[in-house]
Amino acid sequence: MSQWKQIQQLEMRLLEQVDYLYDDNFPMDIRQGLAGWIEAQDWESAVNDESMASVMFTNLQTQLEKVRSQEQNFLQRHNMKIIQQQLQNKTKTQTQNKNKTQNNIDTKTQNKNKTQTQNNSKTQSNFDTKTQNKTKTQTNTDTKTQAQNKSKTQTNNRNNT
Repeated sequence: MSQWKQIQQLEMRLLEQVDYLYDDNFPMDIRQGLAGWIEAQDWESAVNDESMASVMFTNLQTQLEKVRSQEQNFLQRHNMKIIQQQLQNKTKTQTQNKNKTQNNIDTKTQNKNKTQTQNNSKTQSNFDTKTQNKTKTQTNTDTKTQAQNKSKTQTNNRNNT
């Protein structure tokens, strides 16, 4: 006997508690309509594997469409259509939110990389400036030394003559 059939045989007070478990996110009509399929799935695998969960959700939607198309009661078929649309909209919203989050992460990473590149450029520029200043200082020192040596040579030449 399926779990769903066992639940339906519970006492009224217990059935009222079951009623609190179901809401608009996953209505009881869908649980009943898809009872056999739902109970045959490996939900534990889906909990730990996002791609598996996605496949199972797609399969759930396919099964819901199948049950809805076979439903003879017009009102029940209409309600199932609304539920199916709600599930699809929730999935789209969650996917969009996930994409926005990923885009935000990508933008932050790009900004961080850009900042690091700028900092590296500044560091290189500072290094280049220091090297240029050191070279200028060395050149100035060399020029002064040459001038002093020239002056000493001229003084020595005068003294020798």
